Amino acid sequence: MDGLLDIAQAAFAFILVLSILVFIHEWGHYITARLCGVRVVVFSIGFGPEIFGWNDKHGTRWKISYVPLGGYVKFFGDMTAASTPDTKAGQEMTESEKSVAFQFKKLWQKSAIVFAGPLANFILALAILAGLFFLNGQNYTPAIVGSFSENSAAQKAGMEIDDHIIQVDGRDVERYDDLIGAISMNVGDEIEFVVDRGGQLLTINIVPNKVPTTDRFGNEITRPLIGILGKKGTFKIKEHGVFSAVGAATVEIQEIINRSLRGISQMITGKRSVKEMSGPIGIGKYAGQFFEHGIASLIFFAAMVSINLGLINLFPIPLLDGGHLFFYAYEAIFRRPMSEKAQEYGFRVGLLLLSGLMIFATVNDLTK
Repeated sequence: MDGLLDIAQAAFAFILVLSILVFIHEWGHYITARLCGVRVVVFSIGFGPEIFGWNDKHGTRWKISYVPLGGYVKFFGDMTAASTPDTKAGQEMTESEKSVAFQFKKLWQKSAIVFAGPLANFILALAILAGLFFLNGQNYTPAIVGSFSENSAAQKAGMEIDDHIIQVDGRDVERYDDLIGAISMNVGDEIEFVVDRGGQLLTINIVPNKVPTTDRFGNEITRPLIGILGKKGTFKIKEHGVFSAVGAATVEIQEIINRSLRGISQMITGKRSVKEMSGPIGIGKYAGQFFEHGIASLIFFAAMVSINLGLINLFPIPLLDGGHLFFYAYEAIFRRPMSEKAQEYGFRVGLLLLSGLMIFATVNDLTK
């Protein structure tokens, strides 16, 4: 019975978080389209048959659909929910209809409408993190070595107690959390640390140990560790005003994006196992675990997912926003749109790629 309750809780948290993030993403497309004079025909949360919906005074059908794994807005003049233009219908449109059709808008307007979805996800994450930092402060522990664990790679390489780590692979480190984040992206390579030892800067090269461990939710993982613990008594909550909270949130988002891109590049080059990739089941599991720790924890999780949702949608893969932006960039450079046949093949390849990744990630989740 407890297992069923856990599954139900995870499913509820996942659908709640995803639905909110999808709404924000699609609202970014919607509001920008409206500002550019485009008529929006459908605004859907979910795919497939409609559960319920309503029409607003502008003629937009707002609806909730049965498959809660995304959503879309369909513009006037589109043939599909993926914003494939209906060329035949476009040829038969009146001038009045063309004025509100997406396909007849200027290139910069179409680009702005497409980019607004991912941008909305980044803005939401910024607002959440800035709000949490402003209300609760930000955990702050200087990256100072307090002690070493058994078989410490750092100690063997020459690091000492009270060394203050200020750089990792050329990137500045301010907090112990920054240090953990930098080390977590390592796949067995040597890491260059710069430490302040009594005012003297020293460079120490360390190859982390791969250590089987569990995360805070009890999930089994393998982490790269250098075997140091922070110095006791240095932990504090750093309070923020409105502007400093926004600044700290911006830095946090930038670091998350950098780590995500680095992790993806490591998977592509084979340095990191693709088995680490998670799909809807894995994300749903984590959503339920964060939900168990309270609403604030779930809100933080939503910010993390929102950042990655915005980032993934900017990848230049047809069907994603980044794919559309790629086609618009081609048009801007060559002064003509890519051929309809090339775009059609692109969408087919994009569909196969995304479907394959979804299936692969789901299989990963099930094997875990």
